[in-house]
Amino acid sequence: KTKGFETTLSWKQTTSRGLRYGLSLVFSDYISTITKYDNPKGVLSDYYVGMKLGEIWGFETAGLFKSDEEAQALDQSEISGHQFLAGDIKFNDINNDKKITRGSQTLADHGDLKIIGNTTPRYSYGFRANADWKGFDITVFFQGIGKRDIMPNSIYFLQHYTSEWAVPQKINSDYWRPDNQDAYFPRARIGNAPEITLPQTRFLQNAAYIRLKQLTLGYSIPQVLLTRFNINNIRVYFSGNNIWTSTKMLDIFDPEASATNVYPLTRSFSLGMNLTF
Repeated sequence: KTKGFETTLSWKQTTSRGLRYGLSLVFSDYISTITKYDNPKGVLSDYYVGMKLGEIWGFETAGLFKSDEEAQALDQSEISGHQFLAGDIKFNDINNDKKITRGSQTLADHGDLKIIGNTTPRYSYGFRANADWKGFDITVFFQGIGKRDIMPNSIYFLQHYTSEWAVPQKINSDYWRPDNQDAYFPRARIGNAPEITLPQTRFLQNAAYIRLKQLTLGYSIPQVLLTRFNINNIRVYFSGNNIWTSTKMLDIFDPEASATNVYPLTRSFSLGMNLTF
């Protein structure tokens, strides 16, 4: 069952001084819920009754271990067979059984797994404004998403912990070392670190954003200056696309993309002239 709404508000006016302008706002939201499905055990890897489409199940990250002793005091052997040391990822023991587990990965027994986010884009909006006055014109278009979570693809984000090849990012150098204990990534490892690529709150990205999608500025030369040249209109303009974005996502990702393993949208600027005879 999908519930949602979509609304559009618009306004156009011409003032006594000859200024013409228009404003429009589009706002929508939806959420889909599974109401019936043949999954009596509530297995998390499949649809289940009550599931919100886009759910992300994962672990709640408690940070990085500060010492070898702290790392070896928590049993995380079920999720990784290597010995945990200072700088490795530490998960929260949600069910208080003194170890980190997935349980049977069902609704009734999911160990320390929990719903950590949802990939459904919520509260989508767009705002457009345009105006013209004495030959000058402007159009501005903003768009964005109010709420969305993304778990990055490890190939482009955690490739320095996997066997996948990709071009390293600058952020990949911010890994735990004795002189960098507040790092974003855990200590350097070569293989055998499955806990790093598991869905978890440490690497979950807040993909909400607002973007100045388009800006156009133009000027039309008064027609009285053009009649002697048999020209009906000359308009010069500047246009920019994807000019500005505000988001909490890491800057190696594009929040507008449907996934985090695609090329980002390009930013472009152009100057032009329209000539009509």
